[in-house]
Amino acid sequence: QAAVFGSWAPAAQYGCNSGVAMSDSFSAGDDVYVFYRMGKRCLPQRKYLAVMDPRHGAYRPRIGLSDGWVPARVVSVEGEGVKVEYRWKHFFTARGHMAEPDSGWTEWYPPRDVQKLPGGEGGGVAPRNLLED
Repeated sequence: QAAVFGSWAPAAQYGCNSGVAMSDSFSAGDDVYVFYRMGKRCLPQRKYLAVMDPRHGAYRPRIGLSDGWVPARVVSVEGEGVKVEYRWKHFFTARGHMAEPDSGWTEWYPPRDVQKLPGGEGGGVAPRNLLED
């Protein structure tokens, strides 16, 4: 049974059933990429665009990444879920409000949406194109 954290349950929330032994794949402190999906998986009050520069989020038109690979760090691994903290510093709402960059906000991801950094400890390859899956 998955552990429940508030209203979030790593395995139950995302239907994770990858068959990957999580303890062999990721560990706390690993630098990874996560496939961020602003419109599908974020809480309504936490919908942010990942932008290259703060000006891209503050000025109109706002230009950023709503779905795609962003850098993160593994905080913990439980069952079939990976808890991460985002390492990207520039997240903005559609109205131009910036997320607090050092807030310590964490989220659970299924293992299929987490990739180790290429060339980092533990190997890793460049993030796969999910459209080809």
